[in-house]
Amino acid sequence: LRRAPRGVRLMASTTEKPKKKEKEVSVYKDTVILPQTKFDQRANAIKREPELQEFWRTERIYQSLYEDESKTETFTLHDGPPY
Repeated sequence: LRRAPRGVRLMASTTEKPKKKEKEVSVYKDTVILPQTKFDQRANAIKREPELQEFWRTERIYQSLYEDESKTETFTLHDGPPY
């Protein structure tokens, strides 16, 4: 025989199934104003990520970021008091 861990109460199994709760109608549903957009609400990353990577590759976006960086002056952010 196994003992139940401390603080755990064993319940006798019943043959009755628990009653399902009826869905409650939310009174706040109509008060939330959400914008209507053309894009999906989900990120859909599994499908979109290869498309985005291909776009970056064909438009040479990553390379152009580094090409433009060489032409600019360097910027140093001094965070905090001088020591």
